[in-house]
Amino acid sequence: MLQRFQVQGSDFDCIQDKWEDKLDSLNTFLETLSDLIQPIISYDSDIGAVRKHIIQLSKSTIPLVKLARILTDKITKRNPKKLPFTLNSELNSETLFQSYYNAEQNSKNF
Repeated sequence: MLQRFQVQGSDFDCIQDKWEDKLDSLNTFLETLSDLIQPIISYDSDIGAVRKHIIQLSKSTIPLVKLARILTDKITKRNPKKLPFTLNSELNSETLFQSYYNAEQNSKNF
């Protein structure tokens, strides 16, 4: 069931606002991943197997977070003259609602 939310501006403005809120969390997560891949000690041979796995996983995740950040940045750009894409005139409330709340879900997934 769709919940009602108060709309200030167009539907797309609301979606942009929601995704813009999540941009900081992506940046914070990227910083955390960068910290994880930094060696704690100067001797790499002393790193345990779990730590090596964490480093490998972090290195693999960084490109995905960067792509998500680029997508979020493009969605939130406010240029009324030209959108990077066209909105389908047949979008219904359900689709707009899902787009609005996908920002929250994507942030949690990372």
